[in-house]
Amino acid sequence: MGWICKKCGEFSNDNAVVACPSCGNVRDGASAPKAAAKTGTDFPFEPVANGEGPFKSTGLQKLVGKYTLSYGEAKDVPGTGYADVCPCQQHVNPDIVAGKVEMFSKTKDKTPAVPVFKNPNSGKLTILGDGHHTFVASLKSGTPVILYLFEAKAFGSIGHSSWKSCTYQKFDQNAAAKTGTKMT
Repeated sequence: MGWICKKCGEFSNDNAVVACPSCGNVRDGASAPKAAAKTGTDFPFEPVANGEGPFKSTGLQKLVGKYTLSYGEAKDVPGTGYADVCPCQQHVNPDIVAGKVEMFSKTKDKTPAVPVFKNPNSGKLTILGDGHHTFVASLKSGTPVILYLFEAKAFGSIGHSSWKSCTYQKFDQNAAAKTGTKMT
């Protein structure tokens, strides 16, 4: 089965084609595939000076860049195969995430920030220590999040390859997890 272009009248046998091969007119009801987005370690981190933003270099980790991550839509990543930025803990508390989602809806003039490093074992960006709840809440609310990239040699053996094994689970709420959101 094919289709006829409403603009030039040309017949196309290919149902998978989004636009007319003759004139380029987009087919009714068809949408062009989304351009491939940059993912994970392809993010174009821009250089950052030490002390710029909420994080600083230490003896074990050197601040090297930042990138504002935004998908333009909400994503709920715990328990999924999402792997652009990976976790290094087993669970995130849904109550803490909900509180941060609410906070982000009230603070539109500030952007949450999360430290990440490139895990030498997996080659994937991984959240460096704290920031899991902030990251999940940012994506869940559709709020952009600034990723601060560190060279972190001491943390090479930790981290998951996706969010599949980091799930929602209630646990005693650590005060830092509730209030520790870094904003810029």
